[in-house]
Amino acid sequence: MSTSPTRAQEWRQSWPVVLGSAIGLGTGFSVWAYVSSTFVLPLGDAFGWSRGQVAGVAATGLLGAALAPVLGALVDRLGVRRVALTSTALLGVLYFALTMMNGSLTVFYLVFTVLGVAGLGTIGITYTRAVAGWFEQSRGLALGVSLLGVSVMGIFLPPILSAAMAQYGWTAGFQILGGLALLVGLPAAFFLVKERPENKPTERVRTPWRKLIASPIFWLLIVSILLVNVPGAGILGQFQPILVDGGLSRAQAAGMLSIYAGSVFVGRLGFGFLLDRLPPVAIAATAFTVPIIGAVLLIDGQITHTEALVAAATLGLAAGAEIDIVGFFIARYFGMRYYATLFGIMMSALVIANASGNILYGRVFDTTGGYGDALIWSIGGYVLGGIAILLIGRVRERPLL
Repeated sequence: MSTSPTRAQEWRQSWPVVLGSAIGLGTGFSVWAYVSSTFVLPLGDAFGWSRGQVAGVAATGLLGAALAPVLGALVDRLGVRRVALTSTALLGVLYFALTMMNGSLTVFYLVFTVLGVAGLGTIGITYTRAVAGWFEQSRGLALGVSLLGVSVMGIFLPPILSAAMAQYGWTAGFQILGGLALLVGLPAAFFLVKERPENKPTERVRTPWRKLIASPIFWLLIVSILLVNVPGAGILGQFQPILVDGGLSRAQAAGMLSIYAGSVFVGRLGFGFLLDRLPPVAIAATAFTVPIIGAVLLIDGQITHTEALVAAATLGLAAGAEIDIVGFFIARYFGMRYYATLFGIMMSALVIANASGNILYGRVFDTTGGYGDALIWSIGGYVLGGIAILLIGRVRERPLL
């Protein structure tokens, strides 16, 4: 009779997949959320666009949201490597295409629409499927470690991009992002990422949508993602401008983005470790409500350096746990057969939330001249999102295996 491998055995066998996934995610489209606010002021200075107009590019992600389940089904049928390699190559090329903009907001939105769709294959839909398939005993930690690639890039990229754009102009930012995808992400996906043999696609399968839609776990997970990520994306997308308006310099604000990314790093490792050892719903609810502290500190128009540090840290902890929690819950409650399809659905909710949050915060500023109202609404979203994830613990069913 075969026995499950120990945590140590899982890591000895499968660490290259975790490393390759970390690199692929860190150089893929996921990192845009961590650096997007560094482009708000440079693009505004270059083309005269308002903060709301620049933030409005997030709305182009709605097409990606609609297509994420389709891409997930494609990954379930074609495998991780083929989708990841194609998507990474396209992402790098399209980042370089953005450097040829001449000030047309329409062109910016159009190119970013294509970029957002092409980049779907470089996010958690692909890489977490590979990782979750290799790990069972240490799945939460393995997912957390693989997602650290985004955190590491989030620590170092904001100040690098800010300095590069200050010296060479806004085009330097997109050139750096494109170069990372083509020269670092593409080789990592090719040489390191593979799927567990028994999880490789072997036949066309139909997702049991009727059973899935009837599952309370399915809907509670989606609702919690929406409620938590609308405020999370809105704050992150305008984080540097919020801090600058609160009294920090641009350089100090860029540094806080690094603190945020460092906290994401801690959140991914810490919450990933805890998911394997404590009740997952309690850990998830804690992660989803921690950002209330940061939102409260940012409401005051005058932000001290200490308040900015605490806000960045608490917001980052939640962001660090987010995708780890999604991947863990899908594998735990739904199994691996439809993993990427289900992850794509959850990413649709995430993209919708990200677009809504960015647009909300940008429009609130353009309308009121501040972010106070949006931050107050954000606190309510975090509270309700935490309640929704807690309710999963009361559901005893296992809808798909």
